[in-house]
Amino acid sequence: MLKTESKVRRGSPSQQQVLPSQKQALSATQQQTLITIAGIDRKVGTTHLALSLALKASARGLSCGVILQPDSFESLKQCYVLSVRKENPEGCSSARQFASFAGISIMCGVLPGDLDGFQLLVWDCGLLGESKRRFASGDLCCVVSGGQAWELAPLNALLLATSYEDLGNYVVCIRGIDQDDFDYICQQMAGKLPCVFVQHKPKWSDLTLREDLVTLLRLIGH
Repeated sequence: MLKTESKVRRGSPSQQQVLPSQKQALSATQQQTLITIAGIDRKVGTTHLALSLALKASARGLSCGVILQPDSFESLKQCYVLSVRKENPEGCSSARQFASFAGISIMCGVLPGDLDGFQLLVWDCGLLGESKRRFASGDLCCVVSGGQAWELAPLNALLLATSYEDLGNYVVCIRGIDQDDFDYICQQMAGKLPCVFVQHKPKWSDLTLREDLVTLLRLIGH
């Protein structure tokens, strides 16, 4: 379990983060680490972050897979030329789909327990309100926020519904907004959940100056 204590670092929005000052990072030799990602709302960049994080992990030498929601997987197929392999296991209501892009394996219709051979799995759980049980299964659980004041209500509801011990794995990823909005969310979460500023570039595959992704990977010992 990852234990965290929040502290604020000052700097430009792309650098400023509320980071854990003390943490028990997961062993880099652990067979398979799971990062779960869920959005406070739709269209806050959940899938964008999942794909960028997996690509950054792959660039750092980790074998990495991403599990997407079916609609996100279909959108990706429309944007890129992907060679997709389908499986229809007996008893499953929907097909499992597998593709490869830029060195990462992208899947939908599967669960982490179905997979092995990866050092890191990133699971896009979709909307937090619809995926709390799946989201809580991660070794690191990233809640994606758009930096809006109204999002504090679902964040506080998450705090109330989650045990103190489990909250040690949680981090709020605040998507590329301005300094004042970031500061406001951080102040409201102070002493409750650590926050990290995450960039939202037009292309998720653009890893230029993505130290925010490195910050998240360091939390799991990578």
